[in-house]
Amino acid sequence: MWNQNQGINKIKDKALYCKGVLINVNMVILRSLLKKCSPIYKLAFFTILIFLFSFPEFTPYTGTGLDNSYIWALNHLFHNDTAMLRQLVYPLGVLGFLKFPVVEGSNFLIALIFYSVLKLWFIAAFLYYSSKNLKYKILSALSAFIVCLFLPLELLITGIIVIHAFAMIESRNLIHMIPVFLIAVTGSFIKASIGVLAFPVLAMALILDYFRYRIHKRLIQLVLISLVFVLISASFIMGGISPGFRFILQNIRLTSGYSGALALFPDNNWWLMSGFLLTLFIIPFMNSGKRSGTMIMLLVLPAFAMWKYGITRQDIYHYSMMIYFFIFFWVFLIAFSENNKWRVLAIACINIALLLGNMKNVTIPAYQPIRIDLKGLRHFDHTVLKYKEFISQSAKKSNKELEKSRLDKDVLKIIGKSEIDVYPWELSYIPANALNWKPRKTLQGGSFARWLDSLGAADFSRSEAPEFLLLHFVKDRWNGGFGSIDGRYLLNDNPLTIMNIFNHYSLSLKTNDFMLLKKNSTNNLKEMMTGELLVSGWDKWIQMPESNSDIV
Repeated sequence: MWNQNQGINKIKDKALYCKGVLINVNMVILRSLLKKCSPIYKLAFFTILIFLFSFPEFTPYTGTGLDNSYIWALNHLFHNDTAMLRQLVYPLGVLGFLKFPVVEGSNFLIALIFYSVLKLWFIAAFLYYSSKNLKYKILSALSAFIVCLFLPLELLITGIIVIHAFAMIESRNLIHMIPVFLIAVTGSFIKASIGVLAFPVLAMALILDYFRYRIHKRLIQLVLISLVFVLISASFIMGGISPGFRFILQNIRLTSGYSGALALFPDNNWWLMSGFLLTLFIIPFMNSGKRSGTMIMLLVLPAFAMWKYGITRQDIYHYSMMIYFFIFFWVFLIAFSENNKWRVLAIACINIALLLGNMKNVTIPAYQPIRIDLKGLRHFDHTVLKYKEFISQSAKKSNKELEKSRLDKDVLKIIGKSEIDVYPWELSYIPANALNWKPRKTLQGGSFARWLDSLGAADFSRSEAPEFLLLHFVKDRWNGGFGSIDGRYLLNDNPLTIMNIFNHYSLSLKTNDFMLLKKNSTNNLKEMMTGELLVSGWDKWIQMPESNSDIV
């Protein structure tokens, strides 16, 4: 009996021993998994934290004015008429609603999801690929938070592209090129200026990759992958290879002439601006190492593009965008530098201060100080957690804003169900009165080149013109009603379009706010004849021929 009990006890001891071994093995495995997963959890935690605390304020409502009109138009066409949307020749493209969503259909929800995915992607990629040194991880997280406070959609997309281009060069992994090109093409279809920032980064990435590794086959692969993804993405969005290719060419034409033709030439403090440029030129002497050099080279072309874009046009939007970009620029340099981080930070502060200092000297009206919004959690709660209430409030605000563009019953009776367009830009008359809108390819007035004016003029030819045209008044500098963008005179803008309007329309009704024009069955103007060509200089009177009651 004693031997039997002794045997049972030995079996129990062995079982307990085996159990203990299993527990220890499991604990070792668990610790190993936690150790491996810990960086992922930390990355996810900081990504979500930064995302929530930097969540922006959204204002998805339809209103009046130049900007609010095209915002409504892009959203309306995306929801109701994508075929017409694809025909537009405009700085904002087929996916422009993703930058400026309003409450129409599911537009705002799609844009909110798109923005959230991009921002989480950007934050996670920034934290993962920036400084690996534990000493600087907190600095990287702080840098990510700061840049996210100033990050419009243009720079969010550019940031993702820069990070993955950097990762592709450092890791030699071509898989990074797939999301980079997809997001670059998508960005170009949101706004042409995004393509201006994105594609130079990609071009520089290909050049840097080649000069680092000197592999001809790899360069050919990268170029082919690039072309294939650009064409496939453009064709998918535009509904065919030919429309996709046409969109790319039109975007190049739009961006190449835009800033120069619409320059405002404000006064600048060139002592401050010279200091700003000097702090940029000393960057290569501040950093050493492959990582720093790669990041500087990736950012140099978009920095030049943003400088040209901002300093040439230099209105409130473009100058502010330039400031946001250079905050973004310095944050990337600090986070991806191997050394001298604090010295680079000091130079960055001086650089941004000089740019802000010059802002006070610019004489364009509507300049506002750069505002830091730290109400991210409140915005997230209001927009996401209380989504239905937020959408309802936005719809009510839209209706209230559109009250300014309501038409009298007598005017609506004249128009009826006939096709109508609005010139030069106050498209809010369309949703405010549920009019039968026939948009033109240029969407609004403001062409800056003959080829673009020709497109608008073609839509006001006799065969294409809508039955009615509502020509609204904008106060000009001579106390008249023919003002245009940036204080220009409307009748000097878009001369081909204006002549077609005068030729094919006659006055049906006039109020203090607009003229309602109705299409004629015959031309108002005689056939145009070209006279003598004169060459003269500025500030000289030109002798004009006798008019004989004709328009000269």
